[in-house]
Amino acid sequence: MIWDLNKKIIEKKDQLEDWFGRNKKLELPFYSSFDIRNAEYKTAVIDSNAFPAGFNNLCDETHTIAKDAIKSFIKAKFHGTKKIAIISEVTTNSFYYENLNEIKKLLEESGFEVRTATIEKSDNIEQFEKRGQKLCIKEFIPDLLISNNDFSSTDTSILYGISQPITPNHNLGWYKRKKHRHFCVKNELIKEIAEILKIDRWFIGAYYEYVEEVN
Repeated sequence: MIWDLNKKIIEKKDQLEDWFGRNKKLELPFYSSFDIRNAEYKTAVIDSNAFPAGFNNLCDETHTIAKDAIKSFIKAKFHGTKKIAIISEVTTNSFYYENLNEIKKLLEESGFEVRTATIEKSDNIEQFEKRGQKLCIKEFIPDLLISNNDFSSTDTSILYGISQPITPNHNLGWYKRKKHRHFCVKNELIKEIAEILKIDRWFIGAYYEYVEEVN
């Protein structure tokens, strides 16, 4: 199935590129990651992450590709950016901070001045402070904010009304984004791709049903 799917993707390359071109009006985030299950007879994205971690697991060969992608994205979307601040979670998971350090390293090697801070209370991580419409880390005033916090239980009020761009947008956080709505949108996109590839969408997606008041 996977090889057949790969063949169809190659055959429909031009149509797929046209589809992506038509959807360029969508606001693409700085990064995202996807959990993919491969059962050999089908493959499916079963979850997606708007604020991905795990950058500490990247192999060395991907660093050049990642840096090229970073420079290209920021130049196209946030031209003139020189200073970047990463919005961190506060957690006891040491692997998360290894991930954070890797993101910081990739951004620095791409030519940006980078600092990390949190909007949560912490004794171990620097905290953002709000001055007018700007978020600052002491005297460091970033041109761009990159979120690496899923905002599941974080008070985001400090982000309201700031003038600096944030990517991915904090409104994608779990405090606001509903899983069933997320999958509804995803499945509509999968349906369109399946029509281009002339396959049953089940081969690249998962059926689901939303129910309420489950005991």
